[in-house]
Amino acid sequence: MKELNEVMFELGKALKPSEVSNFFNIDVRIVRKYAKSLGGIEIYPGTYRFFSNVIARILYKNTTEARNIRNEKSSHTRIDHKSKSEHNRKFVDKHGILNI
Repeated sequence: MKELNEVMFELGKALKPSEVSNFFNIDVRIVRKYAKSLGGIEIYPGTYRFFSNVIARILYKNTTEARNIRNEKSSHTRIDHKSKSEHNRKFVDKHGILNI
């Protein structure tokens, strides 16, 4: 079984919801609403504690996933953009605007 010092080192500093809300610059009610998503632990009803290393891991995971999704979308957007410009040229030529 792990000792208390090892667990504290793994989890990091214990934070109150107000400290988390100050860090993210959001209202404390939002922190409480999404406590489970942020890795919060309910000590007793309505009272949460968060741990700095757990929040850091969640942020890292979410930013990495967001970056991957953004890269996938940008590669698809470039392809769609080319096809739209080709479509616009065909449309203009179809009506003879460029043919003089």
